[in-house]
Amino acid sequence: GHVSVVQVPTVRTDSDGSGADIAATCEGVPIVTAAGVEAVSALRNAGVEPTTYFAPGEVAADAAARGLDAVVVATQDTIGRVTDALTDASVSYDVAK
Repeated sequence: GHVSVVQVPTVRTDSDGSGADIAATCEGVPIVTAAGVEAVSALRNAGVEPTTYFAPGEVAADAAARGLDAVVVATQDTIGRVTDALTDASVSYDVAK
């Protein structure tokens, strides 16, 4: 499976992300995880309920290892932990802003 990591702004940046882009990225993907409060909020604003918000990088890596595609929505503050988990698991991923 493949993992798409979507970066959303932190509250401090006071910038709106595109809910339509998040919804489109998550469409048809069985595992959607969120890293941080802003990520959960961005998903819900896009009409997407996260599968989980616990250990998002590890969950996505585990899903990809089982052949499932996954999306992780993360802030700039949390994206490093997410990509570290994906790299450690040798999982294919891309990062979109």
